[in-house]
Amino acid sequence: MHNIQALINKYTKNYFDIYFFILFLICSYTFFLF
Repeated sequence: MHNIQALINKYTKNYFDIYFFILFLICSYTFFLF
């Protein structure tokens, strides 16, 4: 059970890293347009 929780924490951490990376790309892209 603890291993499943650790696995979920690892995947959610990766998901938020990707989410913030995409958010950073969108912000830099809009800054480049304007």
